[in-house]
Amino acid sequence: MDSNNVIAYGGRGRAKLESFDYSGALIDLDKAISKGNESEVAFYYLLRGIVKYKSQNYESGINDIEKSLTLGPYNEDLITLMDKFGISDIALEIPTNSKINDKTFAVIIANENYSNAVEVEYAINDGRLFKLYSERTLTIPKNNIRYIENATLGAMRSAINWLNNIQSAFGDEANIIFFYAGHGMPSNVNQFPYVLPVDGVPSDIETAIKLEEIYKKLSEHPSKLVLILVDACFSGAVRDNSMLVQARAVRVRPKEVPIQGNMIVFTASTGTETAFPYSEKQQGLFTYYVIKKLQESKGNVSLSDLSEYVITNVKKQSVLFNNMLQTPQLIISNDILEDWKTINLLNQ
Repeated sequence: MDSNNVIAYGGRGRAKLESFDYSGALIDLDKAISKGNESEVAFYYLLRGIVKYKSQNYESGINDIEKSLTLGPYNEDLITLMDKFGISDIALEIPTNSKINDKTFAVIIANENYSNAVEVEYAINDGRLFKLYSERTLTIPKNNIRYIENATLGAMRSAINWLNNIQSAFGDEANIIFFYAGHGMPSNVNQFPYVLPVDGVPSDIETAIKLEEIYKKLSEHPSKLVLILVDACFSGAVRDNSMLVQARAVRVRPKEVPIQGNMIVFTASTGTETAFPYSEKQQGLFTYYVIKKLQESKGNVSLSDLSEYVITNVKKQSVLFNNMLQTPQLIISNDILEDWKTINLLNQ
């Protein structure tokens, strides 16, 4: 093949992408892009972006896809390819803002691959995209974010302690976001809800973290806002609607846990419901609509509007695609009841 043949390299790169040879596709598409001019390579940036995204190099992949949009039109090829390779529409055109929220701090935990339990479909997709929206749309500095994939018990406790230390240092200037996608589970003894680290054992609550413990840790010190987002259910079910502990045949209604301080908790489901995936988008259903609203509003959205949008759309989609209702639950501390509706994450 002619070493300067841009079309040949690009065509071969696409063929390798279609056959899921991502490493080979990347080599050929790199060559096509390096040898062509901008009018020739717009489509190859798109292909390379898809390759990187599917290779879990999310940020660089999204950058390439966005680059392709600046060089060429948003056309049917793009839509078809994004759908074919399971890249969600919320990965396109992530809004950016200029204001820096340097007093906002986030822990983002994406637990997908478990040692002693089934995987949580798309949890890593959830975490990575929420991280990108936190940085670009909510303008949280990268140094203010702790992002952990497949977090162990020790890693989760360390991240929670980091937020606690931030609250101690910054006091009521600090806005705190805690995002978790992964397994949740109820205690067999008292039905209290727990989140499960990837090295945890579903039948042993000593290897999990009680949700109440997280709430207490994040309300020890005054903060301007603590927002907790949890894409998990606590009934004992998992995203495919089976049971986390196979010996448990009956779903458990988890106990409600009280919260205090300027805290708002938004969870993916209520009571004995399942927190479903949105398979077409390769995201958790709850996370997809949280991020979708951030995309549509460019981050300039009140918590009231965000929660209403998410609850409405998750309920509709869960019935349409799963024939079962999923109802996100919003819990608001009494200390913030009068003010929570107007809180805007971008303008805190």
